[in-house]
Amino acid sequence: MKKLVLIILILTSFTTFAQTFLKNPDYVLWSETRKLQVSDFQLRRTQNQGNVPVYLYLAVGFEFKSSFELVGKKANQRIYNYMQKSVSWIDTTDIALEFLLKVAQTEFDIQEIYTRKMRKFIRENRNKII
Repeated sequence: MKKLVLIILILTSFTTFAQTFLKNPDYVLWSETRKLQVSDFQLRRTQNQGNVPVYLYLAVGFEFKSSFELVGKKANQRIYNYMQKSVSWIDTTDIALEFLLKVAQTEFDIQEIYTRKMRKFIRENRNKII
């Protein structure tokens, strides 16, 4: 019973986030056709951020109104891999800017692989989740 209450609380907290998730212009959803661009990195570096030339804020988000939607047939369409522009930066003065973009895109692509694994896990275990 305690586990059920905990799961309901967690799922409810995601619901509020999901209502504005897809409409937020600060997020770049992963796409096969859209690659990251310099303009996607909107945070300006400061001295105390060290010598890191590129930083991506990557996350996985959920969009659903009930737990049944998360584990239903459309679960793949309700779990998203995204980058948040306002907290990601890239050093535009670096001579290897194109390389830094490729590194960032590779990180984003790797996260998509794990997002797909999560979707698969949820799909395969949906009867145990509910």
